[in-house]
Amino acid sequence: MMNKLLLVSAGAVWGFMVITPINALSAQTKVAKNDKVSNSQVAKDKVRNTTTTSKNGVKNSTTAKKTSKTGVVKAPILQNKLPYTAKDLKQPRTDVAAMPLAFKRNSSISISTNPDVDLVEIAQASTNIAQTGNATSNSPDIIRQQLLIRPITPQTQNVFKQIYTPSLNAGTPVAFGLQTGDAFISVVGATAGRLRDTVDGSISVGAGLGDASQYAAVEGVFNINSIRNFGSNGSFDLKVHRLIYQDDSRQAAIAVGWTNFANYGSNAGGTPSSVYGAATISQLTNPDNAENPQPIVATIGVGGGTYRKSTSSDGVGIFANVGYQFDPQWGVSTAWSGQGLNFGLGFLPDVTFPLNLTLTYSDVTNNSNAGTQVIFGVSYGFNYSGRR
Repeated sequence: MMNKLLLVSAGAVWGFMVITPINALSAQTKVAKNDKVSNSQVAKDKVRNTTTTSKNGVKNSTTAKKTSKTGVVKAPILQNKLPYTAKDLKQPRTDVAAMPLAFKRNSSISISTNPDVDLVEIAQASTNIAQTGNATSNSPDIIRQQLLIRPITPQTQNVFKQIYTPSLNAGTPVAFGLQTGDAFISVVGATAGRLRDTVDGSISVGAGLGDASQYAAVEGVFNINSIRNFGSNGSFDLKVHRLIYQDDSRQAAIAVGWTNFANYGSNAGGTPSSVYGAATISQLTNPDNAENPQPIVATIGVGGGTYRKSTSSDGVGIFANVGYQFDPQWGVSTAWSGQGLNFGLGFLPDVTFPLNLTLTYSDVTNNSNAGTQVIFGVSYGFNYSGRR
């Protein structure tokens, strides 16, 4: 009996010793299996998170399974899934455009910091061409020079305004005159003299026809001889003139005229009909100054009637005039009318506007039929044809 009890006790101890290692090995096997299952689940989640959206807007979910023998992921199986749900929209999505770009340095790419010898030669040759205007070698600088396009310089618009001169005449005829399109109107007032004892004035209107530089031009003037007795009398003047010489600083002209060749009313001007001939020359004394060229004008002529001495009933007389513009707006003149000495002052308020103011001290010596008078005049000239 005792022997059987010892045998059973020894068998129990030996069995406990064998079962304990087996249980430990079994527990380790279960832990390893659980780890595999967890890793497989993570892989499935990663594959599920990398799904893309198809053209029809339905999201396709893919699953992957890794074999235990090779560890190779099988091809994902395409599964149709319903469109995004509210839960899916709440999950953050990776924006590819917002991901920073990372570049790795590549030691195989290198940029030389030494200048290219050919480029240096071309640049130097181009500099020589720019300075000397000649090609210095057979390099591409010759072609570059041939293909060089000069910059286009815009044409400067002519913004020059017509510049007028103040009156340079003290009451005698001049050989220059009006041409086609030219016209003027003037109003003159004079103090009393020998022919009348009251202040009176006159109005004159004139126009031109023809081209004095080509053939000849004709100037006609109509005079209302009395403003006090407006319209009661009047007279007409006529002049034919020709420009015989012209350059950048000098002009010369000749003219034949007839003062008071026709009239109407009583005491039409109080002056006889007078024919005359005149020659005038104009010279710029400072031609390089566009604002004030300072012209000097000289006229000499002969005529009958009012241009001869008051004590002579026939024959001809000599008249002359010299005028000088000393300022863009001011000019002075002196004249011998054939009967008396005159002094004149001309003023131009605006050199770009043809409005002239004149003040004449007529017959200083008091030798003429009209006697000494102070005459003030306002005249305006223009061109209605747009020729100049």
